[in-house]
Amino acid sequence: MPARTMKVAIVGCGAVSQLYYAPALEALASKADISVTALFDPSLLRAKALAKSFPEAMLVDRIEQLAPLGVELAIVASPPVFHSQQCIKLLADGVSVLCEKPMATSVADAEQMVAQAAESGKILAIGLVRRFFPALTECKHIIAGRLLGQICSFQLAEGGISQWPAQSPALFDKNLAGGGVLLDLGAHLLDLVHWWFGQPAEIIYEDDAMGGLEANCQAELKFAQGFSGQLRLSREATFASGYSIQFEKGSIGWRLGETNSLQIEFADSDLVLSGRLNKRLAAEHLPITDKDDLTFEHCFIRQLSNVVAAVRGEQELVVPGSVGLRGLKLANQCYQKRSLMAMPWLSDSEQAAARTLNLRRQ
Repeated sequence: MPARTMKVAIVGCGAVSQLYYAPALEALASKADISVTALFDPSLLRAKALAKSFPEAMLVDRIEQLAPLGVELAIVASPPVFHSQQCIKLLADGVSVLCEKPMATSVADAEQMVAQAAESGKILAIGLVRRFFPALTECKHIIAGRLLGQICSFQLAEGGISQWPAQSPALFDKNLAGGGVLLDLGAHLLDLVHWWFGQPAEIIYEDDAMGGLEANCQAELKFAQGFSGQLRLSREATFASGYSIQFEKGSIGWRLGETNSLQIEFADSDLVLSGRLNKRLAAEHLPITDKDDLTFEHCFIRQLSNVVAAVRGEQELVVPGSVGLRGLKLANQCYQKRSLMAMPWLSDSEQAAARTLNLRRQ
C-alpha cells in the first residue's frame, strides 16, 4: 500500500530553505508522498517568498500551531540561537525534527534536544549532508578497512570569501550564531573528523575572534593511535581547499564539492587514480540527469529521504542528534583551547591591540 502523505513544515524560510530544502522537497514530494503544509518565519516577506514553491502551505506565526495541523516532520532552518528552543517544543508536541547545523549554540542546549527526542520517542536528525556524499562515505570505508594501511596524517582545509546570501545578520552576530566559521562551516569538518578518526586526544586551536566571531581558524588534532592532522577554515581567505589523508601505503584526496570523485595515490608508485563513484539514480528514486552520478542536489535529497524514511520507521537514521552533539562538543573543546592566531599582516601597534583585545574578551 502507498505510504500515507506525510505533512511537513519548514521553520525558517531564509536562504538555506530557499536554495536547498525547497527544491529537495519538491523533487521528493511525489516519490516519498510528502506535502509541505506549513511555513513559519518571523518575516512574512520571507515566508511569502517560499510559499511560491508551496502555494498550498499555510503561513503560521507560532510554532505551537504546527502539531495541531497534523505536521509529522519539521525542518528547522532558523538562526542557530533558536534551534534548541524550537526543536524541544516541536519534539515535546510529538513532531519529528530535521535541524540544520549547527544543532545548537551550546552543548547544554544540544543535550536537552537529544534528551527531549528520547523522551518523546520522535526523530531528531541533524543536517550534515556530507554524510551522504559517496566520495566521503568511501573515505570512511578506506579508513575503517585499512585498505591503505594505518593513517599517518591528514589535512582538511576550506577557505574562500563568503558569498552566502544571508537574509538576516544572524550569521555574523555572536548572540545569534554562537560561533564563527568553526561552528558554521566547521560543523561538517568536525563531524567528519569524529566519523573517520574518532575523538582527538589533544587539541591545539587558534583563531582571530578576539572576543567576536572568528573568520579564520586552524587546529592541530592529535590522536591516541599516534597520528595527527590539521584543520584550517576561513571566510575571507582564498586558498587550496580540499581534504588529504596520508596512509602507510598511499594517500587519498578529495576536492571540495566533488560529491563523487576521489584521488588515490600509492606509495612507491607514480600511479595516481582519479575516479568517479557512480551510482544508479533510479535505485534511490532520484531525478535522472544527463550524468549518471549523484550531484550535491541529489545528496541533499538523499538526506531528506533518509529522515522521512526514519520517521516512518523504514530506515535507520544516518545523522541522529547524538552525532550533532558529538561535533558540537568537539567545537566547544576547540574554543576552550583558543589562542590568538598569528596575523603578520597587522602592524606592530595593531598586533598589540589584538593581543589586548583577545585577553580582555576571553
